Amino acid sequence: MKPWQTLRFILFFVLIFLLGTNSTIAQIPGQSYFDGTGYIEYIAGDYPLIISVPHGGYEVPNDFADRNCNGCVYSRDSFTQEIGRSIAQFFFNTTGHYPHVIINLLDRTKLDPNRPIGEGADGDPKGEQAWTNYKNYIETSKTKIIQGFGRGLLIDFHGHAHPIKRIELGYILTHNDLNQTDETLNTQFHINRNSTKNLVNDNVLNLTHSELVRGPLSFGALLHDKGYPSVPSPADPFPNFDDPYFNGGYIVYENGAHFNNNFDAFQIEADQNIRINGGEVVREQFAEDCANTIKEFLSLHYGVGTIDFDGDGVMSDIDCDDFNPDVNPNTDEIPYNGIDDDCDPATLDDDLDGDGFNNADDCDDSNANINPDADEIPYNGI
Repeated sequence: MKPWQTLRFILFFVLIFLLGTNSTIAQIPGQSYFDGTGYIEYIAGDYPLIISVPHGGYEVPNDFADRNCNGCVYSRDSFTQEIGRSIAQFFFNTTGHYPHVIINLLDRTKLDPNRPIGEGADGDPKGEQAWTNYKNYIETSKTKIIQGFGRGLLIDFHGHAHPIKRIELGYILTHNDLNQTDETLNTQFHINRNSTKNLVNDNVLNLTHSELVRGPLSFGALLHDKGYPSVPSPADPFPNFDDPYFNGGYIVYENGAHFNNNFDAFQIEADQNIRINGGEVVREQFAEDCANTIKEFLSLHYGVGTIDFDGDGVMSDIDCDDFNPDVNPNTDEIPYNGIDDDCDPATLDDDLDGDGFNNADDCDDSNANINPDADEIPYNGI
């Protein structure tokens, strides 16, 4: 083999290695990337939000051993993968930006990323590789978010089959925690147990712990206002002690405020009426409503939507492109570049003379009397 052929061969396998080990080289927001096993999907994002979907997979490849551990749970959270994808798309439709999304495509009989690796992969080498890659995609996303925004939020999306048809929101707070009075819930002991305690310590409206968990501007309240009964919320502040209730699992605990000073996490458990009984129409409507709720929650409490992402001195609720420092209301409009530089649609970017013809078709775009529809005036030199 010639030297140049050897070099090309080496570079090819280096590229394959990088693509299989969660490389972030040239990742495009909204584009899907896959780990080395092909069963962990990462949809690249450019927003301080991670959506994790660990239990919505369908694939049962023969080269992955079945999990067979004591206490292993195998039930699939049906349609959570589809809802997670739709949430990301609706989020993009309204913000122009994608959350980071990590999806396990494997059936739960093969892999459970929401358990420690021993139970999640049950000793299978390929399962352990996929489990590790799922975790690495989360860590890589967190690093990018912290570098770009300083803090972020992870939402772990699941589905439950409990008899009470309501959304269960898990902050690692137990039945006992949530059954306390607001005064007791606001003590440091209970705050420290919350996987969003960073938000409790630093939120835009200076709300208390109980207000953020079940007050009128809590995530549960915002969902309830859109027609989705939720616990905890003002209408349903705590699960009764004999009510089945998922309060958050391994992913929320590991990636939330318990071990991260600048990242929060909580769990959404959607009921069967949303995921299954109502069909695709209900799922899509919920995905849209959930995306809007997440956007509202981030804006209200984290200031996302009212902060200066691009550092140009103009807040994002005024800046029409807060990811481009050259675009803001203090910038002069640059004609013919196809960009609303000054965030004022009334300032013309093309057809500056307002005669109905863009510059490409108008031989003098500074004079409204000169255009292809004007009558030629003899002897005027124009």
